[in-house]
Amino acid sequence: MEMDHDYLMIRIAKDKMKVELDIRKDDDLPFPLSREVLLEFLQHHHVQFGINLELIEQVAAAEDTTLFPILAAVGTEPIKGEDGQVLFDKPYTHTINDKEKVSFRDIIHIPSVEAGERIAVIVPPGPGTPGENILGEIIQGKPGRAARMIAGENVQMNPADNAFYARASGQLNIRGHALNVLPSYEVNGDLDMRTI
Repeated sequence: MEMDHDYLMIRIAKDKMKVELDIRKDDDLPFPLSREVLLEFLQHHHVQFGINLELIEQVAAAEDTTLFPILAAVGTEPIKGEDGQVLFDKPYTHTINDKEKVSFRDIIHIPSVEAGERIAVIVPPGPGTPGENILGEIIQGKPGRAARMIAGENVQMNPADNAFYARASGQLNIRGHALNVLPSYEVNGDLDMRTI
């Protein structure tokens, strides 16, 4: 059916993610406001994805122009991928929870590692999930951000398994984005204020 475009009006969002249909003139339409007319008008403007058929049928059944403007179609937004992360093989904490009572020895846990031992692995970022605009065009989702960690003192990064390994025995240490293994010091005797 040929439509009088002087009566129907379409607004496509700049990002092509939403379509609004409206009536240009308030007086009576020269054609019946049917589901077919509205869908044909959308198709004429290349709208092919995310069409709200339920709303279009509701508007057509009511034949009421006061329901306009209507949001006739909505695209699917792309989803950003999950960020990468560094997973430690041994628990490593250096935070203090001031709401809990803890003993001094529980405040910081710094694991010791042996030479050749795997310390941590980098989990790569996830890919984004694509979306689709109302014209049926695919919009690529952005991948997540890569985890930032580099091999520091006495640490080696193995690109084959994306893992960090200790090159010497010692205590794990993180400075900025650098993963280090610092030498362990042995204290002969009891640890008290005199040994500091």
